[in-house]
Amino acid sequence: MIEIPLDHESETPLYRQIAFHLKKMIEKGALPAGLKLPGSRKLAKDLGVGRVTVTEAYSLLSDYGYVIERGRSGTYVTPKVIEKESIEEETDTYWNLDTVRPSADLIPSLDLSRIARDVLAFWGHNALCEAPHAGLNSLRQVLVEHSASRGIPASWKDVFVTAGGRHGLALSIEALKNIGIRKMWVEKLTYPDAVMIARSEGVCIEVLPPLEEITETWYECLSGSDVLYLVPSFQNPTGKTISVAVRQMILQASSQNGFWILEDDAYGELRYGEASVSALKAMENSERVLYLGSFSQVLFPGLRLGYALIPDRLMEVFLSLQASKWGPVSSLDQFIVQKFIENKGLESALESARGIMESRMKALGSALSAILPTSFFTIPDGGIYLWLHLPGLDGWDAAQKACHHGVLVTPGNVFSLDEKRVEAVRLSVCGVSSEHMNCVVQCLYDAWGSFLRPSVYL
Repeated sequence: MIEIPLDHESETPLYRQIAFHLKKMIEKGALPAGLKLPGSRKLAKDLGVGRVTVTEAYSLLSDYGYVIERGRSGTYVTPKVIEKESIEEETDTYWNLDTVRPSADLIPSLDLSRIARDVLAFWGHNALCEAPHAGLNSLRQVLVEHSASRGIPASWKDVFVTAGGRHGLALSIEALKNIGIRKMWVEKLTYPDAVMIARSEGVCIEVLPPLEEITETWYECLSGSDVLYLVPSFQNPTGKTISVAVRQMILQASSQNGFWILEDDAYGELRYGEASVSALKAMENSERVLYLGSFSQVLFPGLRLGYALIPDRLMEVFLSLQASKWGPVSSLDQFIVQKFIENKGLESALESARGIMESRMKALGSALSAILPTSFFTIPDGGIYLWLHLPGLDGWDAAQKACHHGVLVTPGNVFSLDEKRVEAVRLSVCGVSSEHMNCVVQCLYDAWGSFLRPSVYL
């Protein structure tokens, strides 16, 4: 049991209080590297808070590299370099291909700091007052104009500001449950937190057949009590993109059979491939699509800001849940992001991020082809993840062996609902520069080379 002092009267959200206290304990060495933290359900019970509060705290710690979330296996303190007052010896350096936390060159820190100063000078106390539950109207207008870059025809009244992607997911799933959703369909390999949130709300999870193999008649088994959770562009973890034809079939079936679609577009703006694929929300028959966008995954995780585009009938449900469970998103964060977008800073930062991610992904692919030819992968058209098949080597074993050689990777098992053997790992290019990829992959070869079977993939 970990006791954490919480001030329920403080303006600082509980999840931030929990995260900051655990951060101090990790930095001081009270929680050593490799330690498994209490499960979210147990810690929530011990602290007398909701489970989502703990998962938000763990997510914040994960974003900043203090913990690694391993699906059902649990949450572990990261084996990273930490300054400790009582320890003088240096800790081994780890190459981190397991993180969604961007490297420093991806975060527009100087621009954001200048904007934060100007926001406080111009808006003063208004920037520190409580915002409306749906978000500042001025930011909602800017966000709907921004979403037009994804081809989405929406009104600012459809926009709901969220505290990042995970908050948007939790809010959307609970809202859908409140209007009768009982079953959420996911791909065989999918983002585990979406499954965890749905299960915590009592929503049944079912696995979709491979999307490219589903026929129109299959969707006839779905109804208004079903929702499809999809990451259509540069999917987490596989990096795959759903084809236009399959998107059209899904939307047509949704319109005919009445099921809902939860579109997680966290990486949709990081396209660097040649072909452009519109968001589901931008296409015909998208009336039953809930769209989730987020800037926190890549550009500025500390601000914890995202947005949802929601059908009109769900707005009152969203407002009620926000008021009763979370409260509005920080006004200061909203003003900063609003000015950042208005000043074309986001457009410039995204363009820069696309170029950097493309360079890193190509460097990683070249290094893998040259040094680990018995592995198999496909370079994605965007995003930050590469799915690496490792014939003959289980994902958990691969992650452990890689860690012993100084590289952190994500075992593919954590993305499988039953966590059965998955001979693959997920690699993120967020935290490692292009010039270091050969060195990193050489470490992976040292860890895995003697354990891999020749690839059977063509």
